[in-house]
Amino acid sequence: MDQPTIRNLVQRLDRLERENRRLKRMGTFVLLSFLIVVVMGQARPTKVAKVVEAEKFLIRDKGGKVLAVLGLDVNGGPNLLFYDKDQKVRAKLYLSPSNEPFFSLHDKDGNFHAVLGVGADGSPGLGLGHKNGRSGAMLGVDSNGTSELRLLDKEGRTHIELFVDVNGSPFLRLSDENQKVRALLGVDSKGLTKLGFFDQEEKPRVAMGTSLDGSPVLGFTDKDGKVIWTAPK
Repeated sequence: MDQPTIRNLVQRLDRLERENRRLKRMGTFVLLSFLIVVVMGQARPTKVAKVVEAEKFLIRDKGGKVLAVLGLDVNGGPNLLFYDKDQKVRAKLYLSPSNEPFFSLHDKDGNFHAVLGVGADGSPGLGLGHKNGRSGAMLGVDSNGTSELRLLDKEGRTHIELFVDVNGSPFLRLSDENQKVRALLGVDSKGLTKLGFFDQEEKPRVAMGTSLDGSPVLGFTDKDGKVIWTAPK
């Protein structure tokens, strides 16, 4: 075989080799593209889930600290807890064992300072606490329709009660450290104003008010409840 023939053969072989490499590259590219489409098709959900089920959900910050927990308490009731950066519970939304809903706010020591809830009888209430965790003030409406505001000392003893009963009659009641009523001011269902003072045994000793005709009345009683003086006579 002469030189031109050999040269032409080599050139043709070289062209065939380059063409073969090009076809291989195209085939690889087509195969890779096909695989990508298949994988993407498998990864993309065909139907968006509308329900997610679990017993607990945790929300963490970038450092891994838990900031919120949605789950079940020891009694099996649902609750939502919010934590501060020191991992202290600062707020809780939960159901009590008797299925009463509550939302509470806590200080860094875990003591509650505010709680909002609805009792088993449907009575709503708001409570504010002292630093020691005891109730300091309570606002609520009982199942009978009586609205009440109570102020308590740091030991949880009630000293002031302001309420409106089911008849729409307002009253203010003052109590001593032994929870004994010592003074009562109010307007009854007949529209009569009343003011009374009581001894340490809660026995009435002084009564003031207005009569049905609007005239003022004042009276004093002894420790046995016997009237000892009145005005007018």
